[in-house]
Amino acid sequence: MKKIGIILCSIFCFLLPSSVYASIDGATLTGKDSVQIGSELSLTLTIDVSDIQNSADTKGIWYVLYGVQYDQDALILTDIASSNWNSYLVELPEGYFVMSEVIEGSANTCVNGTLYCSDYQATLKFFIDDTNLSAANVTVGPVALALLDMTEDREYTIEDIIEEDSEVVATKTVQILEGTVTSVPEQVETKQDTSVTEKETRESTYTAPAKSSNSNLSSLMIDGVDFTFQKEKKEYQVVVGSDVNSLTIHVGLEDASASYTITGADDLASNNNQVTILVTAQDGTTSTYTIYTEKASTETVAAPVEEEQEETSTFSFNKKYLMIAGLVLAIVLLIWIVIKLIISIKDRKIKKALDDL
Repeated sequence: MKKIGIILCSIFCFLLPSSVYASIDGATLTGKDSVQIGSELSLTLTIDVSDIQNSADTKGIWYVLYGVQYDQDALILTDIASSNWNSYLVELPEGYFVMSEVIEGSANTCVNGTLYCSDYQATLKFFIDDTNLSAANVTVGPVALALLDMTEDREYTIEDIIEEDSEVVATKTVQILEGTVTSVPEQVETKQDTSVTEKETRESTYTAPAKSSNSNLSSLMIDGVDFTFQKEKKEYQVVVGSDVNSLTIHVGLEDASASYTITGADDLASNNNQVTILVTAQDGTTSTYTIYTEKASTETVAAPVEEEQEETSTFSFNKKYLMIAGLVLAIVLLIWIVIKLIISIKDRKIKKALDDL
């Protein structure tokens, strides 16, 4: 632990006590068990990191650092490859160390982070040089991680690194078979400890991706109200029933990272019959949508009823007079019949009297 602390101090210019952001559970080296002289040996290094995958306390792994010891009489380290990391060999007084810096925007980010948040994997490639050794050993370790502390949202500097170091070591023994060397490749380029000075290290920063400024709505609907939504239009005039005092509003956001607040929809009367929707983008940019409500007129709604009542009254009036007219006509007809009857009786009496004479 002391040795790895000295190395981290040389590279990161500080040493912090071990934290609880993640744990290094182990490391493995896998590859061929035997290889011929003059050929290439590829070993896959996997560093098992637990807890960090679901951690909300870190922005993820920024650097991975581990020692590499191998039999230099038989092996030449020619390449260090990883799809998510920029790796290089650092030569320190204590020996060779591999430093891997995460490639910005790589996959497997943390739940609430922006950097790498999964097991580390890299391929170490060696050339088998002409040697009298029958076997060669490759040892990786101890292993250390540099994580970014997730305490606030800003540019992160080297002082924000949380160290996770361990005694984890992985070893691979390879049997060397007879073969012929036709050409010897160069060892992977190394960086001296002077290339990562305190000044350069403290000036290195990681800048979080720019936050979205999108504060637009993608949709706006009101239950029971028909109107046309346009995202560029920020004010709307709608008509509601005379007995309506609240609105049920449904909104959609163009950017899922934005948020919104609706004010006045629960009680129109207390908010001067208007509703405001405040949309706040991830970077703090805001947009306000305002809905002005107008209640339908009571007279306008009641007018058809009055007209119907007027028609009913007119019909009743006409019916009444028709009945009176019919009654008068019946009386006149009855009087006419009575008169005709009286005249007829008189005519009969007069005729009889004449007959008697």
